[in-house]
Amino acid sequence: MLTVLQRLREHNRTADRPVRFVGIDPQHPMMALAELRACLGKAAAPLLDPLGDLGASGFLRQLDRQVEADARRLEEYVNEHGPPEAREPARIVRQFADVASRPYAHADPARTLGVARDRYMAENVALLMADPGAKVAVWAHNAHITKRARAAPVMGTHLARTFGAAYYALGLLFGHGEFRAHRRRFGRLVRGGPVRFRVPPADTGRNVEARLSAAHPGDHVVDLRGGDRPEPVSAWLAAPGELRSFGAVARRLTARRTFTPTVLAEAFDGLAFLDRVGGSTPL
Repeated sequence: MLTVLQRLREHNRTADRPVRFVGIDPQHPMMALAELRACLGKAAAPLLDPLGDLGASGFLRQLDRQVEADARRLEEYVNEHGPPEAREPARIVRQFADVASRPYAHADPARTLGVARDRYMAENVALLMADPGAKVAVWAHNAHITKRARAAPVMGTHLARTFGAAYYALGLLFGHGEFRAHRRRFGRLVRGGPVRFRVPPADTGRNVEARLSAAHPGDHVVDLRGGDRPEPVSAWLAAPGELRSFGAVARRLTARRTFTPTVLAEAFDGLAFLDRVGGSTPL
């Protein structure tokens, strides 16, 4: 990550059109709330006050649906009376309030927190693409990038429907090494911040990373969209496989055996494989 930032900074020193970073995930509304208070002043205090501690809640504490209604009224006020620069933070606050007031699990998957979050991420990407000259690289977990999810639509599903072939879903995989994540025990986060998890090479034939490592040791990129394919390759891409699946939270005893069923031909347009990775080092 540090190398990416350093190279982009060097590129932007002389670029006619600099590269910029834009957040699309409405998980943390603290900056948006601060911008709204600065833009709207005391006139909007009755609308902002009910959202006073919204930024401190995160997704660890489920909010009441009344908060979503309060955030929606704030956005309506901004769209009608507020300055243009307040519209984006008002949208982020409303998105967060809606997502954080939904359940993690529900008999109807469309009503869950995760489905709403992915839909909003796709909407925010689409807003960036409203610029005719925009070129956007979306960096997210494979579970968000994929074009075909198991239960309900994810960000990649929405983007593929909206942009068609212009959306290229590149899955990022690794063979073995380390990653850093928060620990979960008995359904709760363990205090102390993220820790390192060691992951050995996969030893199951259904595992995609194991097959890629055996076929071509070392780092490589595979384009799944075009080119001639031998019948065994086409059959493998169309068959159910397993991908490593890690996010911001993991369990110490089961992390190395955490896989997600995936049909590569349906989920991704390409795969970027790194043989070995190291866990992040906080600065």
